[in-house]
Amino acid sequence: MKTHLRDLAARREALLAKAAEQRTAAAEAAAGLRGGLTSIERTVGILRYLGSKPLVIAVATAVAGLLIAKPRQTAKWLGYAITAYTMFRRARRVLFPHATN
Repeated sequence: MKTHLRDLAARREALLAKAAEQRTAAAEAAAGLRGGLTSIERTVGILRYLGSKPLVIAVATAVAGLLIAKPRQTAKWLGYAITAYTMFRRARRVLFPHATN
C-alpha cells in the first residue's frame, strides 16, 4: 500500500511539473499574441477616428492621388502646407497664449 501511495505522490509531482511547464509555454504564447492584439487595437482606434472624420479621409485620398499622379509637385506643395501650418500654430501660440490646443 505504501508503494502505491509513493507511486501516486511521484506521479502527482510529475504532473505538477508538467502543468507548470505548460503554463509557462502558454504565458509566452499569450505574450506574443498580446503584442499583436495591441497593434490591432491601435489600428481599430485609428480607423474609428477616421470614420468620424470624413474630411480627413477625403484630404488623405486627394493627397495620395496627387502623390501618384505628380509626386514632385505634390511633395513641394506639401512642404509649403506643413510650413504654413507650423507658422500658424506658432503665431496662434504667441497671440493667444491662454487658448487651449
